[in-house]
Amino acid sequence: MSTSALETERSTSIEKLGVHNHCSQPISEEDCVAYANSVGKQLGGGNKLWGTSGDDRPKGCFVDNSYPSLVFYNPGGENYTGCNLSFKSICSEAHVACEGYFCDKKLSTMFLFMTHNSYATDERVYIHNQNFGEGSQFDAGIRGFNFDIYDIDGELSVDHTPNGNTWTPSPYIDSVEEVLARLDKCEHRNEIVVVDLEMKNSGDMTNKRAVEPWGDKVITNFNSSLPFSYYIEKGQRVLLLTNKNNDNKSIGIHRRSDLITQNGYDWSCTVDDPDFAYREGPKDDPNSAKLMNHFCYTFKLPDEVDSGRVNDEHVIMYHSRMFSQQPVFGTLPNIIQVDFYDKGNIWPAQDLIRSKDKYVGDEWEDGTRCGVGTTCLWCRNEYSFWYSKGMTACGSEQCLEDGSRCAIGTTCDTCCSNSHEYWSSLLSTACGKESCSDAGSLCWRGSSCSECCSGDFDCPWYGFGLGCSCS
Repeated sequence: MSTSALETERSTSIEKLGVHNHCSQPISEEDCVAYANSVGKQLGGGNKLWGTSGDDRPKGCFVDNSYPSLVFYNPGGENYTGCNLSFKSICSEAHVACEGYFCDKKLSTMFLFMTHNSYATDERVYIHNQNFGEGSQFDAGIRGFNFDIYDIDGELSVDHTPNGNTWTPSPYIDSVEEVLARLDKCEHRNEIVVVDLEMKNSGDMTNKRAVEPWGDKVITNFNSSLPFSYYIEKGQRVLLLTNKNNDNKSIGIHRRSDLITQNGYDWSCTVDDPDFAYREGPKDDPNSAKLMNHFCYTFKLPDEVDSGRVNDEHVIMYHSRMFSQQPVFGTLPNIIQVDFYDKGNIWPAQDLIRSKDKYVGDEWEDGTRCGVGTTCLWCRNEYSFWYSKGMTACGSEQCLEDGSRCAIGTTCDTCCSNSHEYWSSLLSTACGKESCSDAGSLCWRGSSCSECCSGDFDCPWYGFGLGCSCS
């Protein structure tokens, strides 16, 4: 290859270099110098200050936000394990390294729990849905947050009211900063957060105001077919969704109904199962996330006690299986929205769903007696009333074949043919229709003679008027 061709190839290679959180393969010092020149920066020194063998800095070419005009090259750093988000490595996209749960996941393959009315704690609202604030929620493992937004006089607040007016508003930015304080930590550098913004009172500038506090962590122009690593490596780790149609993807506000397919949320705690009816979102879209609303109300109010029941891992998995059986969803949920996440025990369910498991492992088998609203949610399959047991049990009772004796109003309801009548041959009610008797068949007047196929019978004198035969 000629010298000019090599230079052209190298120039093209330098153009593909970029700033990333981590690189699996460092570039050479020569390429590092070339990169610095291409972006109008100088190569800085200082490797003597980087600890033993340079292990206090990333290996190879990197930038330090504290020195914006410089690019550094570290010949050491073989054992660098630190995590300072001020340091960014230089490499091509082919050698970007992303480690963590979300790196190889897409919106449709990830799983996370989202808190419903995330900010609505007892000290901030009259009627609360959560016991702990957003920071504590993140620390516990929550990676989805739901906020009602009120844009009043150019200031965004969070609150929860039945209309566009506020009762006990709190600054939106306070909720944002609680989450950002965690995302800025090194150990969370590869984490994704999904934020659902329910715009209760909004104007032309609301989208812009909702994005600004999140800074450069907002995912812009989100493409659900791409893995999250594509955005993580650009430092974009917050996916903002809105219930409004006037989204603005270029600044990071995405329409929820374009990306999330969800069920209804009006669930009374006195009813066993959530509302699995379709609420909104794409249908038949393999790239959309499936969200299961899983919080119940008592007299239209959040119920902390019952949340402990519905947040049990068996209940969550039972309802997740039911959710997946609905054609519009067709899979286990990617997001489950809950009240009082600290009640019950939701985290084993997260481990199971992330592992693509449908069962806890100790579910009750079909035929096991259970209590509606309590232990029936431990069943491996759906439950029903079993007449043979006189109560509810896991699974479905086997139907009775034609000719099986049954009792009207109870076991006759389980006939396979869905019909029953009095069978003279059995002197009892039985499932199905009794077969007719051919000509010459003996019968008894007033009972089995009614089963003659011809509908007629003959009773000779020697049968004393009772013993007859079908005509």
